[in-house]
Amino acid sequence: MPKYFGTDGIRGVYGAELTDETAFRTGAALAAYFKGACVTGRDTRASGEALQEALTAGLLYGGASVKTAGILPTPAVSMLTRASGAACGVMISASHNPPQYNGIKVFGGEGIKLTGRQEEAVEYLIDNPEAGGPRGSASRFAGAREFYVESFSECGTRDALKGLNVLLDCGFGAAGGVAREVFESLGAGVVSVNDTPRGDLINVGCGALHIEKLQITNHKLQMRDELTINN
Repeated sequence: MPKYFGTDGIRGVYGAELTDETAFRTGAALAAYFKGACVTGRDTRASGEALQEALTAGLLYGGASVKTAGILPTPAVSMLTRASGAACGVMISASHNPPQYNGIKVFGGEGIKLTGRQEEAVEYLIDNPEAGGPRGSASRFAGAREFYVESFSECGTRDALKGLNVLLDCGFGAAGGVAREVFESLGAGVVSVNDTPRGDLINVGCGALHIEKLQITNHKLQMRDELTINN
């Protein structure tokens, strides 16, 4: 039975189930287990910066080199991990949960979620930390955002959405900084809402659990277009 990992990483209310100490110990455990470079990213939650700093400190304590990609969606961290040849990747996010929650999502070098056995091994190292070795190094992942956005057109999907109009609810999360550009690069006409970086409002009355708000916005846009055509 997992002690820390749930269905999608380590998750909980920040300051209660999930603390900076947990993030530090997880970082040290990942450094000991993967023994290589790590790519990290986070969403817009207020607790994200502190958790990322604690995680990075743990990774450095364990001797890992860390590339920080900044605020990006979870799939970006997965892709950047694989593309850069890193041993693992970590996303600080609690997905669709409200602002008081946060989480630590871990990917292996292929950008894929850990297996149950890998999670068990990491959990053992969280509770039984190894002594720190030579301190690792940390740097910014230069051009991470641009690399992620450009990857869509470079993989043969250019104009894949041409002729479609898309309404995006970014939920005040990490996708707000890239979603419009990605969809437009694929040829779609885009209207985006809740696309500013507001960690205090992330998923509050918006996002994946509040699709009715998106439906209302879509209805208003349709009415506006009909009025424009009729006039």
